[in-house]
Amino acid sequence: MKYVIFSDLDDTLFCSLNKHKQKQTQTQNQDKNQNINENLKPIAYLQDNSPICFADSKQQQFLNIITQQIQNSILIPTTARNFDAFSRVKNIQFTNEVILNYGGIILTNYNAENQSFNIDNNYYNLIENQAKQQQNLLTDYLHFLEFHNNKIEFNYEGKIKIVYDFDLPFYLVVKAKNNNINLVEKFYLLLQQQLIKNNHQNDFILYFNANNLALIPKYLNKKNAVEYLIKNKYNNDLTFGVGDA
Repeated sequence: MKYVIFSDLDDTLFCSLNKHKQKQTQTQNQDKNQNINENLKPIAYLQDNSPICFADSKQQQFLNIITQQIQNSILIPTTARNFDAFSRVKNIQFTNEVILNYGGIILTNYNAENQSFNIDNNYYNLIENQAKQQQNLLTDYLHFLEFHNNKIEFNYEGKIKIVYDFDLPFYLVVKAKNNNINLVEKFYLLLQQQLIKNNHQNDFILYFNANNLALIPKYLNKKNAVEYLIKNKYNNDLTFGVGDA
């Protein structure tokens, strides 16, 4: 029997430097003379190869337990990241399946060293029609945000785009530069009001976390991808879920 661990990545196995600083501030009886950077191991990187996310000592210990100390364990990343962002997660050896895009894509036979993989075509076919059906709506909401972005009172500098991966449109993302959370929150309130106005509040999920905002069609769900893999491959194994979402 195998021990199969489906784990979220961001804010679970590693965090941004700002999140680590927040955790340190909230921790009681901390050593105020300790440099937070001392115990951090870089895990995820930006496109310019500069580190952006780190694992602290507890996260490193947990990773060691689930990847090294538990025999017959399989770690399956289950993440909102698309392939480009996931490919910049290093120092963790993933060797089996990978769940990307909130459950929109499943990769098999993933090799972290050379980034070789296969796409689970059966699952891809299940998702493809739903993704394409949502493309026009996502585009409408993209144009809606771009219209308001051009208003002087927003003066937004950041990223507003539809995330595509493996030729499928998955979700709409707004991300601010310089962690301008107040500005992203304005877009959150705009989208919330527009979803209600268009009677789409039951068709999408609005995910707002710090300087990240995502408009996610409800068919996208990590749970669906996890259940698919359990049913088709790991039905006789012991499975665990780890994460904040």
